[in-house]
Parts: sequence; structure tokens; C-alpha cells
Amino acid sequence: MQLFRSLRTELSSLDILLERSAMLLAIRRGLTLIIPFVLIGSFALVLTSLPIPLYQRGMTALFGQYWKLICGAVINGSFGVLSILMTLAVSYSYAEESNHHGDGYVNPLIAAMVSLGALLTLSGFVSRGPSLAAFGATGMFSAFLVASLSAKLYGGLNRRKWLRVRSFTDGASAAYNDAVSAIVPAVATIALFAGAGFALNRLFGIQDLQQMLSGVLLSLFRGLGYSLWSGLLFILLVHAFWIFGIHGSNVLEAVAQGIYTPALAANQQLAAPANILTKTFFDTFVLIGGCGSMLCLVIAIFLAAGHNNLRRQARFSLVPVLFNVNELLVFGIPIVLNPVYLIPFVGTPLLLTLVAFGATAAGLVPPTTHPVEWTTPVLLGGYAATGSLAGSALQLVNLALGVLCYLPFVRLSEHRTRERMQRTLKDIFETIEASPQTSARTALLSRHDDIGMAARVLAADLEHDLDRGRLQLFYQPQVDDHGIIVGVEALLRWKHDLYGYIAPPIAVSLAEESHFFEKLDQWIMDTACGKMRELLDLGLTGITMSINTTAAQLEGHGLVANLKRAIAAHRLAPECLKIEITEKDALSASNATFEHLAEIHALGVKLAMDDFGMGHTSILYLKEYIFDTVKIDGSLVTGLLTSPACSEIIASIVTLGRSLSFSVIAEYVETEAQRDKLKSLGCVQYQGYLYCKALPGDELAGFIETW
Repeated sequence: MQLFRSLRTELSSLDILLERSAMLLAIRRGLTLIIPFVLIGSFALVLTSLPIPLYQRGMTALFGQYWKLICGAVINGSFGVLSILMTLAVSYSYAEESNHHGDGYVNPLIAAMVSLGALLTLSGFVSRGPSLAAFGATGMFSAFLVASLSAKLYGGLNRRKWLRVRSFTDGASAAYNDAVSAIVPAVATIALFAGAGFALNRLFGIQDLQQMLSGVLLSLFRGLGYSLWSGLLFILLVHAFWIFGIHGSNVLEAVAQGIYTPALAANQQLAAPANILTKTFFDTFVLIGGCGSMLCLVIAIFLAAGHNNLRRQARFSLVPVLFNVNELLVFGIPIVLNPVYLIPFVGTPLLLTLVAFGATAAGLVPPTTHPVEWTTPVLLGGYAATGSLAGSALQLVNLALGVLCYLPFVRLSEHRTRERMQRTLKDIFETIEASPQTSARTALLSRHDDIGMAARVLAADLEHDLDRGRLQLFYQPQVDDHGIIVGVEALLRWKHDLYGYIAPPIAVSLAEESHFFEKLDQWIMDTACGKMRELLDLGLTGITMSINTTAAQLEGHGLVANLKRAIAAHRLAPECLKIEITEKDALSASNATFEHLAEIHALGVKLAMDDFGMGHTSILYLKEYIFDTVKIDGSLVTGLLTSPACSEIIASIVTLGRSLSFSVIAEYVETEAQRDKLKSLGCVQYQGYLYCKALPGDELAGFIETW
């Protein structure tokens, strides 16, 4: 337990580093953006290489002999240009992240094009003639390096005012001005990479960075010899590259083809195969579900994760992972640059290598002798590679071991996610509370920071729970000075699976910005009115049901329509309902809002102004518009016994109420001393924990009957 506490502390420090680094965030985001092309190429490869003869003959019979050529063209259009796509995505993302960090504006599209130019120049594309071979999946290392360096270099140069050409054309578009100002920084960036490419070629004979790296790695592994330790190093390096978003298998493809593929060919020639470590060995027994043994993680998530979004991500990724395509998980969770999953992502494949090597060396499983495409599903691959069911059994054992490795880290990840989300929820709430007094929605979903990311997740969860009937209304009674219950306020309650109860203002803001509040409002109206009908049928009369709304909801006709529909559906007298709007919303309301308030009042439904007493012009609205009730702001009630000013404000509100014929309710009444002081000031209706906390719907009637 102490180990995990220490690990959480270290991981928090790494998280802070990641959040502050525009480049690391850009790499993660850029790599995420190329997922569609990775999946397209992967599934095209699956279609062409599935090692089932009946399937292969069936596809030829159905689509003719050219179906593999069509799949090959798809592979060329995705895997074949993957390095180019990654360069564009990472550099574009870095420019956007830098803009959000307030470092000055750089046009992201121009930044992406400059990085592409740097990649083509450094790779010698112009000098050696057009060839896309270097810009496929095997060129990811070069693309990663060039995208990172060129984006940072161009961004830094572009922000130097003295390097930017100023446009003097009247009426020029923003795109024109961006393009002109980018001329010098773009030329300088591409020229520097051209010079670097020329120097590498002339001084060291290097024509391609990827080939250089592959040559170095191949020489290293040949020097180490064919052993278990070299195999473990191979797996370690593959996954170390992956952690930074670089396709490790592609980077070490030269090693796989130069050492481990020939080992498989040698096994096929020997009467008694002797080579345990082959490319097929790694693909079949170690990379189960792709690099990181991702199928193990998927199963661990299904077993241990309580967060719906994480489980949905696992379900969404399951089919690709079955064919050893792991990008949806690696970039979706994400695994890339995620310190929580660093240990199991690297450690699990190392453990599986040791187990598979030991089982093969002990003669429990035959060595691999048949080439099997890396997209072959688990169980089928083990049998096809060894010609024995023992190969499938070994895959099952490794699968179980991998799941056990990932389980504690799934739980750790959820714990850390919960802690981070609680902090973010507090930030979201403060953002909503601090928003200007306007009827415009607080922009949460469009943000690119943690608040925006959390808001998008919560909005999806909220709509999901609304559609499945998982939201609730709680009801808090309102009591007069004679101890009689005169009303109840309906309060929205949303208990998130992972984060517990979410503050109602957050839920309302998310629903409004996500454009499904009318659906939520209809549910609230129907539920509250249904509860009111239930109370009346039990003979509990003289009670008013209060329902909260906002200025943004009153802008349209949806609220009024839902209210009319609910009144008719539940056979209610309009005067037993009360619509509440906060003082803040009332102060910011438009003419349309007050027209709809007037329409609601004309129905016979009562109106209340909530959180009254902290605004500056609210008295004007009480004079010009018809409110039946005002609810004193809770901060005034909380400070009532210690602040003479609070007492004076409350006394003034009560006096104003008598003059303008509206009732006054005090919220947050928690002690008898507060109640007695309020009564002495003339306030005779109360709501708060002194009488009752908010109750679930199934407890309300019983509470009122026994009150």
C-alpha cells in the first residue's frame, strides 16, 4: 500500500510536467488524430492476411482475383503515408497548444506545412527523386523527430516580430496576413533542415535517419548475439519507443527482419527446430493484442474498471485488439505519455517473453515454425505458428498473466482519475459561478484544457444517464413559523458512477451547452409534477412544488411548452407549482425571458426569485415584474447571527415583501437560533437542515404524513 502511495505521488509530479508541456500534449494529440488511417491500414492488412484458406478462397470467389490489389491500395493510402500524416498532425497540434498557452499566435496550418517541407527536405526527397517508401510506417522515427524540432523552431521564429513580413494591403484577409508574415520563418526553418540533411549526407554518408537508426540497432543486436537477453532488450526497446508515441515495431523492423525472421526460416529447414526467439514468437506469444499486450488490458478493464467511459473505450477497442491493432487503446486511454501505465505496458511483455521462452525451452510448447501475420487473432495464431494446440494454451496462460499484471494499474488509474476529476469539478463549478451575468451559456465544451476535456466526458455521461433513467429529483420541504409544511423544492441529483454526486449547476450548464436541456427539462417537469400529483392523491394539500430554471432555458419556448404539457398530463392546478429563477439570472435576463415569465405567470403558476439579496438592481425587477416569492440568499442567513448588516438586509427584504405583496423564504436555516432571529425580523417561512435535508422521491410523502 505504501508503495502505491509513493507511486501516486511520483505520478502526480509527472502529470504536472505533461500538463505544462505543449510539445508533449501536441505529440499525444497529433498521434491520436492519425488513428483513422492506422485502423484503415490495419483492417486492410487483416483482410488480406487472415491465415484461413477457406476464407481466402471465399474472398476470391466473392470479389475476384483483384480484391487483394484493392486492399493493397488502401494500405498504401494509409500505412504508406503514415509518417507524413504524423508530421502534419503533431506540428499542427503543437501550434494550437502553443497558442492556447498564450505564447503568441502561429497559424497551425502553415506550421504543419512547414514541418512537412522540413521532412521532405531532410529526407532528400527532392535530390533522390520521388519515392514514398521512406514516408510510410517505417519512417515514423524520422517524422517524429522532424515534427517536434521543426514545429518548435518555426513557432519560435514566427513569434519574433522582426522576422515577420508585415502586410500593408488594405482589407487583406487574415489568411493572407498569416501567410505573408510566415515567409521568413518558414524559409529559415526549411533551409536549416535542408542544411542539416546536406551535412549528414556529406560528412557521415547518412541519407535517411530511419535507415541510420535501423543500421545502428541491427549492429547492436548482432553484437549481442542470439540469446534470451537480446530478445528481452528487443521487447524493451519496442515498448520504450511506443511510450513516446513512436511505433516501436516499425523502428525495430530491421532487427526483426535481420535476426528474428531468419531464425524462423531456419526452424523450417531443421528437422528439430532450435530457435525459440523468432518474429512469429514475439507476434504470437508476447504482443497479444498488439504492443503492450493490449488484449490483457482490455480484459482487466472489463474486470476492474467502474468508470463507464473507460469500459466503453475498451468495448470500442475490442475488435481491433483481437486482431492485434492497439492504436485505439494506446491513444484513446491514452497509454502514450501516461505515467500510470508505463510499468505494465513495458513490464507485461517482458514477463510474457520470459514465460513463453521458458515453456518452449522446457519442451511444453513446440518452437514456432510457420510464419503467421501479426494480425492473426489469439488462439488461432498460437496453433498456426506451432502446429500444436499447446501454442494456443500458452497464449491463454500469457493472456491470464497479462490481465493480472494490468489489474492493479487499472484500479490505480481510476483512483487518480477520480482525484483529478474532483479538482476539475471544483474548477468547473467556480468557472460557472464566476461567469458574467448574461444569459449566454458558459463555454465549457469548447475549451482545450482539463476543464474542457472533463466537461465533454461529463456531458456524454449525463445524456447517457438521462436516457437510461438514472437521474433523480430530491425534494426539500419548506416550513412556516407554525411548523406547517407549505412547499417543497425539487432539486436535481445526478450521481456519477465514478465521481459521486455532481453539482446541479454543472449538470444544467452541460445540458444547455450540449443542446439536450429541453429533454432534461421535460424529464424534470414530468417527474416533479408527477410527484405533486402523488401528494395530492394522498390528500396532502396546501403544498407548492418549486421547480428551478435559468434565464438561458427561458430564452426559448421549450420550458413553457414542457410546463403546459406536464400540468395537463398530471391534472394539476397551476397555482400548486412555482418556477424559481436566481437573482443572477433575473438580472441578466432578456426581454424574451421576461415575456416567457409573464406567460408562465398568466397560466397561474407562481414565480420565485432565488438567491435574493446580493444583486444591485434586483429591486427594480421586483417593482416591474410579478414575483410571488423571493428566497433570501443563503450567505445572508449564514451570517445572520454574527453580522448586523445581514440582519438589516433581511429586515429590508421582509419590509419590501410586505409592500410589494410577495412572500419571503429563508434558505440554509440550520439552527433554532437562526430561525428565531429570522422570525423576529418578520421572515416566517424557512428551508434548511433544521427541518429536513433534501429527500429522495420515495421518502417525501412518508415524511410529510408523519411531520
